[in-house]
Amino acid sequence: MVWSTVFSDGCVEDIDYKAPRGIDKSVIFRLAGCDWIRSAQNIIVTGPTGVGKTYLACALANRACRMGFSAFYIRIEPIEKVYADKGYFGKLNRIFLNLNEIKDGVMRKNTRTAKLTDTEIKRNKKISKKRYIVEQYFGLSHLHDGAYRARFTTILKNLWDTMCRQMAFNIRRGTKLMKS
Repeated sequence: MVWSTVFSDGCVEDIDYKAPRGIDKSVIFRLAGCDWIRSAQNIIVTGPTGVGKTYLACALANRACRMGFSAFYIRIEPIEKVYADKGYFGKLNRIFLNLNEIKDGVMRKNTRTAKLTDTEIKRNKKISKKRYIVEQYFGLSHLHDGAYRARFTTILKNLWDTMCRQMAFNIRRGTKLMKS
């Protein structure tokens, strides 16, 4: 096997298609051919708890490794709280957050019919202090790396990434200064 950090010992050949999970055998066989990797595509596996999403993902990763590709497994933890600016303020977004049991960190905004209370203004200031760190990270990614989309993981990883970017910037700047 080529380098792999696969979580489970899932195997495409051992998938049980008889269980009522809605798995299409022809789709799995097509995915097992790894053409999706050759064409630089990704797979997102979704479904209710206990249907075998992790096993299926690991089985496909295992198959990819056996075909000479490398695989990396990462488990994404559930989102606990969403921080967003005033553009996401609204009833539909609040309903979505409630349905998915995600804490609301969306900043409030004044409307024609309802002005912000002092409590909401203080809440917005607290949220903006958290969002500042995230916005700074995305701004730096766009400015220096030309990134138009970025994924924010944690504050600690963000700080490490920021330090590495600053070191890389200083090294790049230092080599330019030494050449001139």
